[in-house]
Amino acid sequence: KNQATLNRIRYVIDAFHLAVQSAYDDADLSSHTDDKTNN
Repeated sequence: KNQATLNRIRYVIDAFHLAVQSAYDDADLSSHTDDKTNN
C-alpha cells in the first residue's frame, strides 16, 4: 500500500513539474516576442 502511495505522489510531482516547466517556457517565449515588438 505504501508503494502505491509513493508511486501516486511521484506521478503527481512529475505532472506538476511538467506543468511548471511548460508555463515557464510559455513565459520565456512571450517575453522574447515582447522584446522584439518593443525594439
